[in-house]
Amino acid sequence: MHRAQPVLTSTGMDESHRARLLERRRLAQKRNERQQYSATFRAVSPGLRAEDLRFARLPPVANQRLLEPFASTPGKDEEFVFDGIPAATTHAWLSFDQRDILCRTALIGLAPADRAVAVIWHPYTSGLRIRVTDLTSQITPVLDAGNGGAIWIVPVAGEGWLIQIGFWSRTVSWVPGVPI
Repeated sequence: MHRAQPVLTSTGMDESHRARLLERRRLAQKRNERQQYSATFRAVSPGLRAEDLRFARLPPVANQRLLEPFASTPGKDEEFVFDGIPAATTHAWLSFDQRDILCRTALIGLAPADRAVAVIWHPYTSGLRIRVTDLTSQITPVLDAGNGGAIWIVPVAGEGWLIQIGFWSRTVSWVPGVPI
C-alpha cells in the first residue's frame, strides 16, 4: 500500500504542518493582544480583590461605546477640552492627593453611591466596571494605574456624565447631564 506523499511548500515543509504552525502563531498573537489590552486592569484587580470589592473587566469595544456620546467633544492629544462647554467644571491638581480628592468630589456629586461606573484608561484598553462607593474607597491605585495617560469615568447605564483625569494638563474635569 502506498502512502500519499505530503505536499511540500517551497521551503520543504509539509503544507498541513505549516498550516498548524500558522494557526498556533495566530492564536499566540491574539493571546498576546488580549494580555496587552488587559494589562492595566490586571495591575489594579489584585488590590481590589484584596479589599473584597466586586468589579469586572470591560472589553475595549464596550469602552468605545461608553465614550461615544463624547466623540464630538473637542480634544487635544488624548484629552477632551472642556473650555467651550458651559456646564463643565475643570480644576487643576498639583499633587496626586489633590487629584484623588477632586475625583472623589466629582464622583459623589454626579452619581449615587450604588451606581456602576466604568473607568477607562487611555488608550482604549480593558476598562474597569465598579460601583461608585468602591471606586471612591480605592481611587488612588485605580488612577495611579493610568501610567500618565488620560482616564475617563462614565456611568455604565442611565444619565450620562463624564469625569476626565488629565495627566498632561494635570486637571480633573467633569460635565454632567449628557444624554446617552
